[in-house]
Amino acid sequence: MKKPEYHDAKGANEMALREHQEGMDHARMRLMGWELFNKYLRIEAPNIAAFLEKGQVVSITDDTVVVGFWKHQAIARHQVQKWIKVANHGLSRVNGRDILIKIIELKG
Repeated sequence: MKKPEYHDAKGANEMALREHQEGMDHARMRLMGWELFNKYLRIEAPNIAAFLEKGQVVSITDDTVVVGFWKHQAIARHQVQKWIKVANHGLSRVNGRDILIKIIELKG
């Protein structure tokens, strides 16, 4: 069977991710999807990526990524919340299914 040809890097990256998903365990696959999403966001929406990178990933499940921000990072948290629909769309697009980003304030 001939592999499809892609004329852009995004299509090739999405296909490579799908090909590797079958043999990976879920935790590694989810982490790889998050890393791929961050690369995608740096290209497609660098202003959002800059703020999102200030947060810390608290947990990753099949359908949700929880990102926490400390109180002193309120501006970054606000900016991510302001553009959360764009970020959620990008994350879902990269992973090929609906995944939501949930933003929380870290305590401690």
